[in-house]
Amino acid sequence: MSISSEFTSDYKLVGEALLSYEGTAALSLFSHFIDARAFEQFRVSIASISNSVLESYLDDILGEKISEDTLYVRLPYFNRSRIVEILSLLGVGAAVAVATHLSFSGTDPWWAFCIALLLGSPFGMFFHTVFGRTNRRIRLARVVSFELSRRRGDIDENTPGTKVSLRQILSPLSSPVTAPSQKVSLN
Repeated sequence: MSISSEFTSDYKLVGEALLSYEGTAALSLFSHFIDARAFEQFRVSIASISNSVLESYLDDILGEKISEDTLYVRLPYFNRSRIVEILSLLGVGAAVAVATHLSFSGTDPWWAFCIALLLGSPFGMFFHTVFGRTNRRIRLARVVSFELSRRRGDIDENTPGTKVSLRQILSPLSSPVTAPSQKVSLN
């Protein structure tokens, strides 16, 4: 699936700004808070982008049908975050190697398995939490959603590290809710 040609340059600008945000905000990988310094750079980079384009980008980044190439957020093969990814895989591999060594050296296989599980679980959970494709897209969507909320006046822009909930991220995607004063007839 591709985006319309009128959005291509805007999507490229937003994607590059998100990659820059992601590179600057290393701690945002582990936190539910928006990094204020990196967000300010992101905000300045996309100042010329309209809200409608950002809303479209948010829809696309949360959907699985649009590729990371189309959104311009594909990571280069080797960058700073790849080092942590490689270390996580090496940790899991080391846990398996220790378990194999223990198993061949006469330890009960059940104990070797338990030790491998104990040693490898933190690395596996870290890898999945930080580098899962869906998790990454949600982190990037959170930044775009935060900017949209800031532009609408829903969030005080002078509050660094404002927590953004999943409900705020998904609110632009939800269907319009009928106001309580309006009555809807099913006839």
